[in-house]
Amino acid sequence: MSNEIRFTDGSGYERYMGAWSRLAGEQFLEWIAPSPGLRWLDVGCGNGAFTELIVDRCAPASVDGVDPSIDQIEFARTRPAARMARFQIGNATSLPFPNDAFDAAVMPLVISFVPDPAAGVAEMARVVAPGGIVSAYMWDQPDGGLPYGTLIAEMESMGVHVPVPPSVDASRADVMQNLWIAAGLDRVETRSITVRRTFENFEDFWATVQLGPAVSRRLASMSAGQLRQLEDRMRGLLQADASGHISYTARANAVQGRVTSSAKKVDPHGSPETVAMMGFPEASCRVLHCQTTGDDAYVLLNTGSSAQPYLYGISCFRENGRWFEAGGGNGPGWSASRANPGLGLLTFWDSVSADVDAVRVQYADTEIEAPVVDRTFFLIWPDVPSPDDHRLPPAAWPRVVGIRKNGEWQRPLLGW
Repeated sequence: MSNEIRFTDGSGYERYMGAWSRLAGEQFLEWIAPSPGLRWLDVGCGNGAFTELIVDRCAPASVDGVDPSIDQIEFARTRPAARMARFQIGNATSLPFPNDAFDAAVMPLVISFVPDPAAGVAEMARVVAPGGIVSAYMWDQPDGGLPYGTLIAEMESMGVHVPVPPSVDASRADVMQNLWIAAGLDRVETRSITVRRTFENFEDFWATVQLGPAVSRRLASMSAGQLRQLEDRMRGLLQADASGHISYTARANAVQGRVTSSAKKVDPHGSPETVAMMGFPEASCRVLHCQTTGDDAYVLLNTGSSAQPYLYGISCFRENGRWFEAGGGNGPGWSASRANPGLGLLTFWDSVSADVDAVRVQYADTEIEAPVVDRTFFLIWPDVPSPDDHRLPPAAWPRVVGIRKNGEWQRPLLGW
């Protein structure tokens, strides 16, 4: 049986998760306190439950929703919110919109399902104008916040494995904060959201869980005896009140940040990133970093899969308004740009621990900070000799003098 979680039943998902989504979404909107008249983007809009909250509560100027499931999109189009919201098929890591097209972008209960959360956050930052909001909230599955976590734990104890999203850790508050900081967002904040849902009775709860995209197929694979045993266990764990109602809580983590006026926006047409990716398969290649200095640029690519990354650096130069590739290679260290030997490049592609979100590097009397993306970073200085030039002894090479973990700077350990 496949471990992929598919969202195909819009009406079933409405009963299973739509009510939970609205409960958390209401607190979330109160927290980010958006101004009226904004252009909104709902990334991973699903069946439109949160989109409808935006329409009903935020007085938006416009609302767009994107989701990879045609079944969910078709259900969203039946909602009253469709009177002003536009829904279309879309991918969180390749949004079909130009730069600065929105004032607010949100991922409601989505980020754990994005295979590359960093790319998804970067895309939201790209399409949101300076000063705009980039935000998300997600059930805190690693720390027991999932609405149906008790049920899943009981199924696992019986030897029935329930698939998990590909990026479960992205729902942790500290991971969210680091993702937002790494995307260059400002005024990053996180908070926890706790909500309570009440089911009419146990039968209402039991019928609802049959509609879960990850749970339902596993329940269908269990024998009648296993199902009776699981039902008995859940009746004992979810005690009804005097009126027979079942009530319990779930917890989500939320994050928000602002797009700065100085944030870089990648032009997907004729950019050094586009040139650098030529010749690599799109399905397994993406840009980690791009930095330009005048008519020279250096792009660091991941040319492998997420499970087996293969880093490759491309030097580019601009001539007559167009970008061209000058050369490339793989291997971390200190080197000179192939496009311009006067540019020094410092790369530590595989040497950064996963909990570091930024580094501070010193060369001569200058310190420069660089964000870390997928455990990689690089920096460019003008007029720095190549390490092959003996005028620069190894003791004078740039070195990492600070690393940032969970928003706090500290001195690096030996070996950096």
